[in-house]
Parts: sequence; C-alpha cells; structure tokens
Amino acid sequence: MHRRRFLSLIAATPLISASLVSGTNGKGLVETFRRRYSDLRSIDLQFSSDVLSGRLQAVKGGRYRIEAADRTLVCDATSVWNAQHSSRTVVIDTFDPRAEAFSLDRIFFVLLNVYVPSEQKTAAGNVVRLVPPDPSAMIIGIQRVDLMLDRRGDVTRLDVTEGGATTTWRISKVRLNPKIDVARFRYSAPSGWNVIDLR
Repeated sequence: MHRRRFLSLIAATPLISASLVSGTNGKGLVETFRRRYSDLRSIDLQFSSDVLSGRLQAVKGGRYRIEAADRTLVCDATSVWNAQHSSRTVVIDTFDPRAEAFSLDRIFFVLLNVYVPSEQKTAAGNVVRLVPPDPSAMIIGIQRVDLMLDRRGDVTRLDVTEGGATTTWRISKVRLNPKIDVARFRYSAPSGWNVIDLR
C-alpha cells in the first residue's frame, strides 16, 4: 500500500460534531469557545457522521486512537497503526506531522489555536467560524470550520469546508483534558493477523 493511500485512510476517518444549542448562558460564543478550548491538552469523545461512527481519544503532540466498527487507527507520535478488522490486516507507517492528510489531532490541537474565531449567523444557527489568519496559513487545505456549541461551550457539531465541499461531524460524550493511559497509543496486532510494516 502506497504512503499516499495509507494517509488517505487516515483522512477518511472521523472528525466531530452533534446536536447543538445556540445559547451559552449569556456569554458570547467566541468568549465561551476560547474559555473551554484555550488549554486543551487531551480529548475523549464519541463521533458520528453519515459514513462513520466510533470513539476518538487524543493527546496533544500527535497521539490518538480512533475506534470504529471495522477499523482501529492508533498513533504514538512516531508510528501509525491502521488495523482493518474484517481483513485481519494491520498497516504500520511512520507518523509525519507535516503530512497533508486530514487528522483529528490537528483539528483540535493545531487548527483551533491557529485559525481566527468569529461569531457568525448561519442557516443552522449562530456558530463560531474559524478561518486562517492569512491564506498562506491554511492547514491541510481546510478553508473554514463552523463549530456549534452547547450551553457549556463544548463543540457538538463541526462543519469542515475544504476544496469547496463541507463535511459535517457530530460528537457526544465529550471530555476535555481527561487522563489517558499512554498504552492506549500503542497497538499490537492479534495473533494470526497480516502485518504490513512500511516504516
């Protein structure tokens, strides 16, 4: 499997979002968003979209674990394990933080800190819109992200626009800055599985 195709599998994995409430206890959406996410170091959430659902656990610095129905993706900031359960195959590759593939940790730990937030009225309601501070600062081709927040300020829906197309993700059971055992970011293939190591 070529590196580009392997990275596209990561890109095809989930992002975020879910039901939303526009109210934030009288505080501005941008202020609420900044208060909740300015010190984000780790996250644990359930995600769903039209094509995929599962669980994401991630820690700032390139560590994440994505568990979906037929796939588990694990990264320890050095290696990435892409395990497909139905074929009993695991592809291992080197983690590249500069890769131009969509990844969940970049959304939460890079993009949310680099893009400029503003409050916008949309057909779905009031949202926090994130845009690059300058076209040259665009990250992995993402032109815009609209985030809907619940009353506590947690992201419940995330609309990501790249290349003119928008993908919606929904989240639930979000936990900010939970303690996550480092062992969650290592993967060992079950006995008898086919292992393809591209490192």
